[in-house]
Amino acid sequence: MSNLQASIRILGPQFPGPDVLTHRLNKLFRCNLNLIRFISLFSAAIDLESKSFEYCNAGHHPPIWWRASSQSFQWLNPGGPAIGLTLEPEYKKERLQFGSGDIFVLYTDGLVEARNGVDNEFGEKRLMDYVAEHRDDSPDALLNGLFENGEAFAGSFHDDVTLMVLKVK
Repeated sequence: MSNLQASIRILGPQFPGPDVLTHRLNKLFRCNLNLIRFISLFSAAIDLESKSFEYCNAGHHPPIWWRASSQSFQWLNPGGPAIGLTLEPEYKKERLQFGSGDIFVLYTDGLVEARNGVDNEFGEKRLMDYVAEHRDDSPDALLNGLFENGEAFAGSFHDDVTLMVLKVK
């Protein structure tokens, strides 16, 4: 993980978009990962002035975007395979315009795949239901609430859980 973070800090400013950066990271890490290891990655460039968000998803669970204007969710899917799986993957980027009140939630599989005592998964539906119900909360309250809600559902997490909540003023 520290190698990936360092590579992003060094290479990020050199590449014009998240798709190009992701392709370069794949070339770099493909040489260093054995065939049974890979890295999922969601990369994005946010322009607050134009309220635009350009992203590329490399095999990661698709983040969700709560669109306040339509009171609906959209998945942030475009991209390609996880880093290290293929030699010359094609990574696609997508650009979107966001508005006031929009919420972006990025999460790892540890949350949505958390299971309760009867082997039910927390799942994306519970994640989206929670965000919709608490859309007026602060980003910190949303993040902490999602974590606490997942933990209450499962009892405890059996995989790492990472969450990021971005909310547009």
